Amino acid sequence: MSKNSHEIQCPRCGKVRKSRHGACEHCGYDGYVPMSDEQIKKIKLILYPIAIVLAIIAIFVVPLLFTKA
Repeated sequence: MSKNSHEIQCPRCGKVRKSRHGACEHCGYDGYVPMSDEQIKKIKLILYPIAIVLAIIAIFVVPLLFTKA
C-alpha cells in the first residue's frame, strides 16, 4: 500500500500513478488497477443509504400496490 491513501500504485512496477485510468507513466501497464480503500469507502457511503431506501420501499410501499381497496 502506498504512503498516501489517495495514491495509486501500479500493480506491475509498484510506482505511484497519477490515475487509475490509462497506461502507467512509468512502465506502460494498461491493465486493471484495483480501487483504493478510500475509494471503496466513498462508494459504500453512497450506496448503503440508497440500498436502505430501496429496501424500505420494497417492504412498505410495494405491498400496498397489491392490496385490494
